[in-house]
Amino acid sequence: MSTYKTCRTRIVYWSLIIVFIAAMGFGASRPAIAFIVRTAPGGGIVAVSLLTTSFMAARAFSSPIAGFLGDRSTSYREMFLRIFLAPATFSLALMYIYPLPYSLVLLMALWGFSSGFYWPTMQYVVSAAGGSTALGMYFGVAGGGLAVGYWLFGVLELEYTELLLASVSLFALTSILSYIVFSNLRYCREIIHKTASREQKQAPKKTRLLELREVFSAFSRFTLWVLTSSLVIGFAGGIMQEFLYVYVYEVHGVSRSELGSVLALGSIFTIISSISAGYLADKIGIKHTLSATLLLASLGLCILSINGIGFPLIALSISSIMFARNAAMPLTRTIAIAGSREYAGTVIGVSNTISNIGSMVSPIIAGILYSRYRGELSLGFLVLEEEGIIYLVLSLASLFLAVSSLKIREKK
Repeated sequence: MSTYKTCRTRIVYWSLIIVFIAAMGFGASRPAIAFIVRTAPGGGIVAVSLLTTSFMAARAFSSPIAGFLGDRSTSYREMFLRIFLAPATFSLALMYIYPLPYSLVLLMALWGFSSGFYWPTMQYVVSAAGGSTALGMYFGVAGGGLAVGYWLFGVLELEYTELLLASVSLFALTSILSYIVFSNLRYCREIIHKTASREQKQAPKKTRLLELREVFSAFSRFTLWVLTSSLVIGFAGGIMQEFLYVYVYEVHGVSRSELGSVLALGSIFTIISSISAGYLADKIGIKHTLSATLLLASLGLCILSINGIGFPLIALSISSIMFARNAAMPLTRTIAIAGSREYAGTVIGVSNTISNIGSMVSPIIAGILYSRYRGELSLGFLVLEEEGIIYLVLSLASLFLAVSSLKIREKK
């Protein structure tokens, strides 16, 4: 095996280990943080929703900066991978020390800011090293880590703050591991720093105007459709976190152990979805795979908004949405969606930002609707939960995007 292939294999291998451990900490801590806020004095549903919003707002701000800096001076990528898990660990440690509702909201912003630098960079490097299939494996392994984390949340009879402490330990481990790994893969820098072809690197220096035009050329019609899909999936993802935990607990009567079980089940399905999505994208194209993903998300979101559904349907709907959301991630954050390979890092950063904006806005909307409208909404034969009407709206948006793909031509 050549040195180049060895580098690709090692980068993917270590990235999978890091994302698995970090996802475990994520899965165990996020529901715990939501219920800490909900049960604390002054911790209403809007405060719970702000946890997701602050995280995603900070990540939406930092993600394009990471992509842009990585494209302009690729040595930044190595720095991001070495140090930007440390602030996330620090924020979780402070949450354990100061578990107050609005302190947690502010600390979630610090966590999101560091995540915006680290994870899009990791996704770029994995995509450069192994393509859509490797990126699908990456999100699949992340789903496995989440499943373990959610399962631990449901079965461990620990206080919510104790779960936070366990998550701090997991993130501290990944911070140390990431620093060591990306400090000792110096001979693999050709992949970490990969952006343009050799001919592009030898090309004359471009003017700022020409460079700006080429940046915009990276956003083809197909790219814009993918980015719009990323936005809608981001909206759905935002209400599948802290808001969802409280929604199914208070409206549908799902217990902590049942919640942990269904989130773990959904995360197991995401392992299949992430890997299969990358494989199918390589075989039949991103457009067809993403359209099917949007249809599945539409079905799950619609079910979750219906009044009086039992636990089996709740488990089915949550699992299908998580399946679709994770399948969409490698499809909307791969080098292949860019109209220009030279600015692929920028496109991936923008995709992360757009998705994060959706995840930032939707919890606030959901929280306000939840606090103002309580009860049932009858639409003929269909009775909906007013608290969950946002799920139906996003279901219709996903359906529209899937149908609109018929007029989109994928870049080959």
